[in-house]
Amino acid sequence: RFLVDRIPDIEHTSLRKCYLDIETGDIQNYKQEVLAPKKPILCISCYDNFTNKEISFLQTEGLDNCSMDITEKIHIYSSESLMLRSFIKFIEVSDPDLFIGWNSNNFDIPYIINRCRQLKLPINNISHDKNSITIKKFQSKLTRRQEIEININGRYCFDLLRGYKYIKVSGLDSHNLNDVAQLELGH
Repeated sequence: RFLVDRIPDIEHTSLRKCYLDIETGDIQNYKQEVLAPKKPILCISCYDNFTNKEISFLQTEGLDNCSMDITEKIHIYSSESLMLRSFIKFIEVSDPDLFIGWNSNNFDIPYIINRCRQLKLPINNISHDKNSITIKKFQSKLTRRQEIEININGRYCFDLLRGYKYIKVSGLDSHNLNDVAQLELGH
C-alpha cells in the first residue's frame, strides 16, 4: 500500500528472460553429480524474449563424425571450455533479469555453475557485481525433498517445475517434462 499511496507513477519495465536447457553426458545420479559434475555439458540452448531468438551452444569434443545442419542459431565449439566461455559472454551481453527452465534450479543452473568452477572459468561474470553466486541445499516444505537454492546477484532463477508443483497437485509418479505435457496437453 505504501507504493500506491506515495508514488504517483511507477513506470512499467519489461523483464528480459533467458529460457534455458542443458544436455550433458549420461548421468546416473543427477542429484549427487549436480554439485560436483563429472560429465561434460554437451549443449546449452537458450531463448531470449527480447530478441525472440533461440541460440544453442554446442561442443563437439570427443564426438566422431559430427554432422548437422548448421544455422546462425547453433554455435559449435571444439571444446566444452570454449562453449562455456561463449555462453558466459552471451549472458553478460544479453543481461537477462530471469533464468527460466524446467528443473533448472535443481539441475541446469547449478550444473553450469559448478562445471565452470571445475574448469576455472569466470562464471561469476554472469552476476551483476561479477562476484556473487551462491548455491545452497535446503529442505522443501512443499515437496519435503532436498532442493537447491541459487542466488545470482542481479538475476532471478525461476524453476518451472517447482512452480508447477506449487500450483498443481498432479499425482504423477514422475514430473519429467514429457509426463507433465502428456497430462496437461494430452500429447
